[in-house]
Parts: sequence; C-alpha cells; structure tokens
Amino acid sequence: MATKDRVRPAYRWAELLPTDEPSRELIAAVSGADVRHFTASVVGSEDGKEWQTSSWVELAYRKSDGGFRAVWKSGVGDTPELPGAIVSDWSTAPTRDDAIAQFFDRQRAAGFPLVGVCELIKVRNGTRGYRDAPVVLGYELPLP
Repeated sequence: MATKDRVRPAYRWAELLPTDEPSRELIAAVSGADVRHFTASVVGSEDGKEWQTSSWVELAYRKSDGGFRAVWKSGVGDTPELPGAIVSDWSTAPTRDDAIAQFFDRQRAAGFPLVGVCELIKVRNGTRGYRDAPVVLGYELPLP
C-alpha cells in the first residue's frame, strides 16, 4: 500500500493591522514622517486546520514609494534553536501584503523559513537544570 507523503505545515501571516507600538527592532530599522507601522500574527495550517502561534511579523511601510522593512518575532526571545527576531533589509513593494510576502519568500530562499512557535518544552540545560525550548510543528530545530 502506498503511503501519502506528509506535507509540512504551512505558516502564513494573518491580516495586517495598524499598530502604534512597533517593536524596538522595527523602530531602530526605519523612521520617517510618512512611515506607517503594521503587525500580523503568524498562523500555522495543515489539512484544513489552523492554529495560533506565539510568533508575529511587523512592517514599517512607506506608502509614498513602497519602501519597507519587516521584522519577524518568535514570541519567545532568543534561544539556541531560534533567534528572537529577524529584521529584513530595506526593500520596496507595491502593497503591504506584497512586502510581507517578499519577506517570507526571501527568508525561505535563504534557508530560514518564517515559521511560528507553537509551544515551549523543557529541555536539559547542561548540569544546571532545564530551560524552555521552542517547538515548531513540522520543523526540526535549529533550522539550517
């Protein structure tokens, strides 16, 4: 009997919503009078089911020329398995959604897909005890 190859869960951004409280990583990356800030949760999906993650993306977008910078936040801070944040290079896109799509596509092409942290588990931390480690459904951590 042939078995169907398991499809890796997909991670995407939910609706981009305006925010007045961008992260310090985004504020440090971009400024300007015509820059607007947005945020969106990272959502996982597989076989028609969706789930929330602790991760999110933020976007600084300049409507005048489409200039943007984006930040992915793990939601759990820096760990040996995942960085707490990834900041994009400055780029341009015709719309906010195109900007986030470009960010996700570039990270995937670089070998570090933007995923969502689904839970934390306790793992041994040398001889000193335990620490929290992120779990991302469908992915082995650390990512290459």
